[in-house]
Amino acid sequence: MYVFNYQGNQYPTILGFNKMANANDLAKITITPLNNDKGKLFTGSQTLYLSLTGAGRSNSDDNYGYSTYQSSGTIDNIKSMLPNTTQNPISVDIPSNGEFYLSDLNDGNFTEWTTDNPDLKSTQDSSQYGYKITGLNSLKPGTVVKFTGTDPLGNGKTNVFYFKFGTTSTPGTGGSSSGNTTTPNTSTATPTTDNSATTSSLSSSTPATSSSSTTTTVPSTSPSESGNVEVKGGVIYATKKIALYKSVNFTKANRIAWYPKQKRINRPMFVVTGYARSANGTLRYQVRDVNHGHKTAGKTGYVTASRKYVIPVYYASLPKSKKITVISKKGIYAYKSVKLTGKSKHYKKGIRLTVKKLVKHNLTTRYQLSNGWYVTTNKKLVIGSD
Repeated sequence: MYVFNYQGNQYPTILGFNKMANANDLAKITITPLNNDKGKLFTGSQTLYLSLTGAGRSNSDDNYGYSTYQSSGTIDNIKSMLPNTTQNPISVDIPSNGEFYLSDLNDGNFTEWTTDNPDLKSTQDSSQYGYKITGLNSLKPGTVVKFTGTDPLGNGKTNVFYFKFGTTSTPGTGGSSSGNTTTPNTSTATPTTDNSATTSSLSSSTPATSSSSTTTTVPSTSPSESGNVEVKGGVIYATKKIALYKSVNFTKANRIAWYPKQKRINRPMFVVTGYARSANGTLRYQVRDVNHGHKTAGKTGYVTASRKYVIPVYYASLPKSKKITVISKKGIYAYKSVKLTGKSKHYKKGIRLTVKKLVKHNLTTRYQLSNGWYVTTNKKLVIGSD
């Protein structure tokens, strides 16, 4: 058996099945994404086992995916869309840029996407295999939208999906996953990442408790402690052992998960989705877990807002020396644009770089190098040298 690629055809052809004459013959096929813009829609490889009987084959009709559409023109965090109804829709947050991406991962060039909401616009994306949905930031939180995928070149078969859009979130958080993963139980699909007795007394091993479940709602913007509080939509990580709780009361019964203390590059990250206070007025972060690849990914709840335990993931100032060191095992890229598009150069772990400016971009920041290129300010990827 061998793979044949015809120039200009999206799909390769596997030849040689006529050689499988025995019922015990089994063909193993590994699918690996191409290293190009469209191939980067997917991560990881898939392995298929084919036999003459076709036993155990997957239902390709269910291979639909959605993601956040980034301002850089790339899409993030492809997830599958399992069967759903108006009573059980796929729950996601409203991207702050109002853009969303839908694709039939089997036939992205031909499946046409429409919506029943007049405030939304569905446009085929020539740079990707799918459709860009715009205007989502005009929706009220809790709105359910019906999307229909139709194959105009096939038998006219349609597949209908219902999405319930929650609060506004920030694009660009999270790793990717293949289109056949399960639908997340998160109320957001966009941010990057990036709770309830006394914050300052939260122990790294034993949470504080509260005798009251009374909470005080605070504004959606940063509270009065703004100098030490991450903005809504910002990303934080834990520097010590912390826990995620269902409510602002940090009790064992309310605990969702523990996060042990980790080395810098492995620290757990959360997106701040709101704020709340315990009965005694202690501030808590309402968050969503964005530790992709971990069993807690997508979980929501409350964590401490104490700087003794959590801090922003992105630098907010220049190091005194104006030097940073790459600490990511895979290194980092420098880009021509502040949007981190247009790769210019790759820097390996251990490389020391000179920075001349800190530039704000949406809810995060970038470092501009002495050569004019831009790099991330993510503390899990680079470290300042003071």
